[in-house]
Amino acid sequence: MLKEKTGDPKITPDEGGEKEKQGKTEVELTSEELVNAIKEANLTKSFEKYLQSETDRRVTQAVTTHDLKLKKEAEEAGVKGKAEEKRKEEQKNMNEEEKKISDLNERINKLTESMEKLTETTIQEN
Repeated sequence: MLKEKTGDPKITPDEGGEKEKQGKTEVELTSEELVNAIKEANLTKSFEKYLQSETDRRVTQAVTTHDLKLKKEAEEAGVKGKAEEKRKEEQKNMNEEEKKISDLNERINKLTESMEKLTETTIQEN
């Protein structure tokens, strides 16, 4: 099934006329028609090379993105671990009441961060 579109919405391919009036013609093919057209034009090897190149590029991009995400997560985990160690070290010298106050402060800070992220997400969606 072959569909043709012209650049000018007022002129259809059936109306005829000069090519300058019709604009550029765009042809839409199904996957099967595209493969057959490539074979008929003897472009199979070139198209396969192009597909392989594009596939390689996209896989490389995905791997790079994944690696960056893992690196960022590892850095965040390291920062959280250091903060936890620092907090425990500080709590060694505190009495029970001071430890409870410290824990409550930390919980409030985490809750505040969560609320800020939620607010940002809600604002971005609207």
